[in-house]
Amino acid sequence: MAEKTDEELKFDEMFTEYLCRLRESLNLNKTQMANQAGMTRQVYSNLESETRTPSLFSVFRVLENLDMRPGDFFNELFDAYKAEKRKVQVLADQTKAREDYQKACRKKALSED
Repeated sequence: MAEKTDEELKFDEMFTEYLCRLRESLNLNKTQMANQAGMTRQVYSNLESETRTPSLFSVFRVLENLDMRPGDFFNELFDAYKAEKRKVQVLADQTKAREDYQKACRKKALSED
């Protein structure tokens, strides 16, 4: 199996953080959430730990327990993902602009010597 890209790893992290926040908003621990979703604590814990890619069925079972439509969950996650990508792009653009400015300053300084 191929190594995950940085972007895939970031998405996995966002997914697990989002799922954890949802569970905590209901004041449930992992065992309680697992029991309500009809799965073992270990299976549920894997969803929040990034150790394995969760099956879509497992995610649906948890969302059903949260009385949340999968579309709503994934729309919110997608919006957060896109916002994170924009933030990373802005930082990359700022870094590039700073490097270009420094390069131009060095070039100008060399031409004045």
